Amino acid sequence: MAASGEAWGPRRAEASVESSVSRLGFYFLLIFVFISISRIFDLWLNNLHIPLVFSLLAAVFAALDGAFQRAFRSRTGKLMAMFAVWLVVCVPFSQWRGGSFGVLTDTFFKSFLVFAMAAGSVTTVARVRSMLLTIGLAASVVMVIANVMQARVRGRLMMPTGFLANPNDLAQLMLVGMCFIPIWAVGKSLLARGTVTLLMFPFLYTVFDTGSRAALLALLVLGCVVFWYATVARKVALLVVFLALGASLFSVSQNARARLQTLFASGGNTESDDIARTSTAVRTYALRQSLEMTIRNPIFGVGPAGFANVAADLSHEDGQRAAWVETHNSYTQVSSEMGIPGFVFLGGAVMTCLLGLTRVRKMAARAHDAIVLGTANHVLAGFGIFAFVSTFVSVAYQFHFSLMIGVAAASLSVLEKELRARTPQAAMRASTAEGRLGPGHAANRNRG
Repeated sequence: MAASGEAWGPRRAEASVESSVSRLGFYFLLIFVFISISRIFDLWLNNLHIPLVFSLLAAVFAALDGAFQRAFRSRTGKLMAMFAVWLVVCVPFSQWRGGSFGVLTDTFFKSFLVFAMAAGSVTTVARVRSMLLTIGLAASVVMVIANVMQARVRGRLMMPTGFLANPNDLAQLMLVGMCFIPIWAVGKSLLARGTVTLLMFPFLYTVFDTGSRAALLALLVLGCVVFWYATVARKVALLVVFLALGASLFSVSQNARARLQTLFASGGNTESDDIARTSTAVRTYALRQSLEMTIRNPIFGVGPAGFANVAADLSHEDGQRAAWVETHNSYTQVSSEMGIPGFVFLGGAVMTCLLGLTRVRKMAARAHDAIVLGTANHVLAGFGIFAFVSTFVSVAYQFHFSLMIGVAAASLSVLEKELRARTPQAAMRASTAEGRLGPGHAANRNRG
């Protein structure tokens, strides 16, 4: 017995140490995600390199905890690993090797590390909810900063500096924030849910003030999906909300409002209408060019970050002036710059998450598991709307895209395990009750 106790003691101590390492690493990851999304150090104390410090701490503890190994066990993790390998393979074949190498070292390497940390460190339902809430709170900070500082380009709201100094990217983050913040109220009182609902209006106002037509379209799609599955009472409430949102459009800047209106009608002759039509034409032309590059270079593409240079050459061939813009589509950004294999790897990672989360949501609904169902709904809504808006912005190599895929992949794995762990217990309890009370009782209860 003594020997047995001595053998058990070290294992228990080791498990305790591993648990402490895991918890501390996850806390560092949450801090890193918060400060990276909120962009507060883009504006203040940026010489201290605080995001770098917390990223290193999170990475070290993730390595000690084995998070990197866990991250690549799932189908999504394997696809993301192949995407990273293929990006490296494409660099020597790039038509602008210096730019491609810069994307690899300065942008994607860090983004891929974030994916691995998120996919491997989010290992429980509580951690999923903590991560969603952290992203939502960080988006709230961005919302406050943007509205207080009022940085604008052609009347459209944006952040004054950094990655979010683009109205479309800001709108994309606002949509994710409004999907993730309500996770705090899942399973709580009506008052908590009502409070969270009121918090959605500042997010929506900010989305409108960016003048992002892609975000508005995504919002309409999400609203229709929610409306379809809502109860009659909630349908009435949603109609009231939609009317209030329509009225709020009159309070945003004139340029942003005019730009949003072109999503439904383009017959105006104002300067804002002209700008919106020009933007649409440029995006359409860039999309056509990205597809042409994909057809011409189906294996390796033109190289990461090579689209603008090659697009300029294509424009000259067509006798047009070069626009020097990005693809404005993350998926054709990858297909044109990394070929069809890159598109398959990244698109596959996105689709495995979307399809998997949809499957988990249905399983949770059948099992009447409110916590898992509510969590799956919020992850699916946030990730789905991010993936949708990504068809209008070029963020394939950026931090936000890799983080969202990592969170979605981890959530899918965790929620599936949670359902598998709970379902046999529920079945056992039902079987025990039936044996104790008799099959007739169970049958009557089911009919009732």
